[in-house]
Amino acid sequence: MPRGQNKPYLHWIIGSIVSIILAFISIFQNQYTNSIIIFIIGLSATYLFDLTAGLRNRDDSLLDQINSLEKKIIDLSDEQQTKILISVEEEGEKITQSMLLGEKLAKDEKLRQIISQIVDESALVKKLKIDVFTQRIENLLNNCRNEISNLADGEEEVRGTYSFIPTENLTSPSHMLIVLCHDPSFLKGPYGHSYLSKQQETIKRNRHITMIWVQPKEILVDDYYREFIAQQEKIQVEIFVAEQDEIPTRISQEYSKEEFGIVDERIYFSTVFDENKPDGYIVSTNQGRVNKAKVDIRYLLESYAQKASVYYKQQKEIIQR
Repeated sequence: MPRGQNKPYLHWIIGSIVSIILAFISIFQNQYTNSIIIFIIGLSATYLFDLTAGLRNRDDSLLDQINSLEKKIIDLSDEQQTKILISVEEEGEKITQSMLLGEKLAKDEKLRQIISQIVDESALVKKLKIDVFTQRIENLLNNCRNEISNLADGEEEVRGTYSFIPTENLTSPSHMLIVLCHDPSFLKGPYGHSYLSKQQETIKRNRHITMIWVQPKEILVDDYYREFIAQQEKIQVEIFVAEQDEIPTRISQEYSKEEFGIVDERIYFSTVFDENKPDGYIVSTNQGRVNKAKVDIRYLLESYAQKASVYYKQQKEIIQR
């Protein structure tokens, strides 16, 4: 083989690699148009270099070769150039999005580990080539995405074990307002002791609790509930009471079967009952819900509710007359 042609494709391989690297550097710098120009110039330079190396064994003149290259570049139609540009821009966008995702995952190690495991195990399942398995993965991922989207929107029904109240991870002083209109019989027995224990724990974690009992008079004066309220006051729960017959009908009817409240005037919650037993929460940061509950609670406190100590003192005086 003539000298200079012993490796006829080596120049093209090296030149193409260099051209691609330079083009992607331009893409990362968001210079998509420049990346096309750089790529073409790199290939042109490689072609010229190859021509120079082969001139010793060729009869064609360098000028003819250059003219031929120029013609090939000029012959590219606008449509072809546009397709190339779009393709490069799409690839650049994919690379940019991947880098942004990588940056986000790098900031959350736990999330990165979960996503990484999902990707790896999903790939293993897809390798099985069982359609029903692949479809199941897609359904699970879509459901997960929808659930997270609901949480991001600030509203969700949290079912499962009742743990007294949501948002327990306190890092600063917090204030919770609770209104108990629901039949309080669920507070009898072991569950009542657990309820008090949970309230005491959350108070120790820097939360102030104000609770309004909106109940019929016969419940408020019942010995068991009077003692229960006394126990709440002992652990520093601020207790107010209001007789159900004395509050406006709208509030009485609307909340007659509820235990609801707000936390720090930004989170609304309502206990979900199943056969008169707490079974979970509806938790929401919807400003409409929060504001409505805040207005109704303030209305009860200002117009109808009394401090429990004051109410029971009055009841004692009535009995002694």
